[in-house]
Amino acid sequence: MGSINVIEEYQDYYHLEEGGSSTTGLVFSIWQIGQMAGALFTWVLDWRGRKMTLVFSALMVVLSAVFTAMAPTLPSFIGARFLISFFSTIQCLAAPVLLVEIAPPLHRATVAGVYNTLYYMGSIIATFAMYGANLHLGGNIKWRLPLWLQILCP
Repeated sequence: MGSINVIEEYQDYYHLEEGGSSTTGLVFSIWQIGQMAGALFTWVLDWRGRKMTLVFSALMVVLSAVFTAMAPTLPSFIGARFLISFFSTIQCLAAPVLLVEIAPPLHRATVAGVYNTLYYMGSIIATFAMYGANLHLGGNIKWRLPLWLQILCP
């Protein structure tokens, strides 16, 4: 979001001030608010099981990412960011637990380590996608493409 926030087309589309405002702060902080709310639902993992929770939350992340990329207004964009952070938090809670449970005992530490490493690899890929879109694309697709790319990993 830090890279998208400085793109002129994004600021123009949502009528944001160039220097930032409280609305800009809400766009960023809503992610943490969604994570805090999502963390309260760890009980769902035991209630519905890891696999079912992962399938449902992955579907909701994809739908939320579509809504984020297509959001016509700033309030809808903020709401979609809340939803995507809420459901991705549930995924981030369920996935490592399931991986460690189903991995053979000899490979559990390696599987858990690879899972945690892939998060940072995804961050690097997202950064380069944003950089490439900013360099080679024009118009609103410049900032919307990285939002669409959120669909790939879930």
